Amino acid sequence: MTSGFEGKHLLLAGTGGVERQRVLTAIRRLGVGRVTCVGEGPNWAAPLVDDWVVVDPMRPVGDLPDKVRRHSGRPDAVLALDDSSVMMAAELAAAFRLPGVGPGSAARATARKSFREACRAEGVPTPRYTYVNIDKHNVAAALRTEGISFPVVVKPAHGVGGVFVRRVDGLQELEAVLADFQARFVMDPRTARRTHGTMLVEEYVEGPEVTIDLLVQAGQLHYAAVADRFAPVEPYFLERGRRIPSALPGGTQKELVRMAAAVLEALDLDDCCAQVDARWTTQGAEPIDVKLTVGATAAHRFNLDAFGVDLVQGAMQIAFGVPLDVTPPSAASCHLRSAAFRPPVGGVLRSIRVDPGVQDDPSLAELVVCRELGETVRVPPEASDYLGWIAVRGRTRAEADEKLLQLVNGIRFKIGSQSFHGAFTGLAGF
Repeated sequence: MTSGFEGKHLLLAGTGGVERQRVLTAIRRLGVGRVTCVGEGPNWAAPLVDDWVVVDPMRPVGDLPDKVRRHSGRPDAVLALDDSSVMMAAELAAAFRLPGVGPGSAARATARKSFREACRAEGVPTPRYTYVNIDKHNVAAALRTEGISFPVVVKPAHGVGGVFVRRVDGLQELEAVLADFQARFVMDPRTARRTHGTMLVEEYVEGPEVTIDLLVQAGQLHYAAVADRFAPVEPYFLERGRRIPSALPGGTQKELVRMAAAVLEALDLDDCCAQVDARWTTQGAEPIDVKLTVGATAAHRFNLDAFGVDLVQGAMQIAFGVPLDVTPPSAASCHLRSAAFRPPVGGVLRSIRVDPGVQDDPSLAELVVCRELGETVRVPPEASDYLGWIAVRGRTRAEADEKLLQLVNGIRFKIGSQSFHGAFTGLAGF
């Protein structure tokens, strides 16, 4: 049986970091004939890419579609591999009249201000929020106007993942954080090329955090699954890990899926593979963010193992205009649990040791180390690098929990002069 992509030409927008290697590998395994990458030039993805159109993905040239045509002809599909290239992918898909996220929808999804406004306009509950200019603000007055009390969450008005996102518990701390961000904003490569300095300040909402993975084609929701996200490490909201299927009650999960579908509708997203991050609060489901790519961490493996749904194949079918045919089972076939390897200190990564029993354990679903020996690892507030992740499967939730705690102790990292085993990721209390 063929995949339907044989001999086809895929235009890949950006690559992101090496943690996306498994997603790109899965794309190539589907048999696509040619992959042209529009990005900064050959990097870790070079062995998986046939040719490159070199541009700055944050500021692509205005005649980019013509540049692509001259280089490689008209593609059969356009796909964004990393979050920062979603806007570029949308503009290329529109220029070539191919399926995908429209430029207007991409702009609303990646600009947090527009995202919040679109949700509010469609009646999707959102936290109270305000915007302040990073170098000219009266934040106390802005908070009073919107009725926002502490604690709050501060983040850039335009989506750049978790960069410069943190919890703040008081006015003096908030003013200090904004001053610090102002000094560092132009120095970080992920934000330096952006011309604005507007920050979103929104109320901190409590409740279980989840990610809803979705596949939508021609406005029809074909698949949705809720994965629990364990309480992040604050104040920088560092992700610790996930589990699927969710442990939340069935009715709660249905409301979360309903909210996620309403978010996509509010953003006018008719053809996409999406992830909606949300919390279940005392007021019900509230969205945090939306991403329009296949997740870089364990999302692909989670959905494939638990429900037999391949998000990479689904994203490719949407991009190529191949009708989706997704029939997930009524119940998950297994339980999966993941943990991110978060270093407690920064420094040079000196060694990585994985016990043979970890690699050979039948419960291991995925083990990814995305840092090289000799690489400098940074921790907040400078940055929030992580070393990789592990995912395990079990017949029950308790079995998956137990196996994860067992296997992480067989993984050891040395940063500078200090050594740590996998449990340093903060698994206690999961």
